[in-house]
Amino acid sequence: MFSGVDKSRLLADTLAMTTSTISYSAPGKIIISGEHSAVHGKAAIASAVNLRLVFSVEPSQKPDLSNPAIETVSIIDRIVQQYLTNHGIEFKVKPYHFAIESTIPVGQGFGSSAALSAAASAALVELYTGKTVEDFGLSTLNEIAYTCEEHFHGTPSGIDNTAAVFGGLIFFRKEFQFLKTIHRLPFSIPTDIASQLLLIHSGDRRETTKEMVDHVHQLNEREPATTKKTLHDLDRTTKQIVQALHDDQPELLKVNVRRNHNQLVKLGVVSDKTQKLIRQLQDFGEAKITGSGGIEAGSGFILMYIHPGKEKKLKRLLDSQAMLYLPFEASQQGVVKES
Repeated sequence: MFSGVDKSRLLADTLAMTTSTISYSAPGKIIISGEHSAVHGKAAIASAVNLRLVFSVEPSQKPDLSNPAIETVSIIDRIVQQYLTNHGIEFKVKPYHFAIESTIPVGQGFGSSAALSAAASAALVELYTGKTVEDFGLSTLNEIAYTCEEHFHGTPSGIDNTAAVFGGLIFFRKEFQFLKTIHRLPFSIPTDIASQLLLIHSGDRRETTKEMVDHVHQLNEREPATTKKTLHDLDRTTKQIVQALHDDQPELLKVNVRRNHNQLVKLGVVSDKTQKLIRQLQDFGEAKITGSGGIEAGSGFILMYIHPGKEKKLKRLLDSQAMLYLPFEASQQGVVKES
């Protein structure tokens, strides 16, 4: 996937927009609870966030093979064609130029890979079949995006691509590889809770998502009893957080964010650096990683619920230490056609 971290904008290529250009966008996401446990059949809840990736494609007789994302997009292209072939859907392959424009930080647990898989799959399906995402269906698009994520990350939970495709607040559980329970919850995060949420950068991680997923798999093989208990505890915590958001109970949310952090520490996916940062911030609120985490350096962004009245002091501290932070802004939109 893309290397490096662009904390504001990634521009892989530039296309002059014409009537033949097809563009789709997809949001990033944060996992509120269920990191890693979702891979093992437990519940997870995620929210799409108001950071988006736009994938644009335009028919061209001379594709730009110098585009830095050509290898990644070629993989998505191959998966799209394989899906169409396997399902007997008529299509015609066309050469093209493509462009990627994104405000989703890369390699930080925001699901930038899934947003690309979702938006690029939607655009390529339309290019090859003439069917828009409305014709094709979000559930079908989600299958393709998940297959892309399998290629990039091994055995992902499926929650990243689900949030990217559907948007909103997503409750997810993978019972089997062939059976996944996906609900776009019929409520959003209460305004008073959302206003107290902040995303803070704990430092770049050195590990890939696949490496972090493999780490938990290996831990489960070495210490099956304790790991299974931790995963079970994470499942209960996730359900408590869903209840807290539904019932607008900030105190219940805070207690379970703290539990969530401690459980993820037990899985070994929170680096010492990030644990130290979260301890430093405890006077201001409760925090946990969001995403697969990291071990050797940082763990990407953390999600923090700030105690009411502590917002200004916290931001002064973060500013004094030149730490990057972002407001939490949920998105109700998943994949949408831009042009």
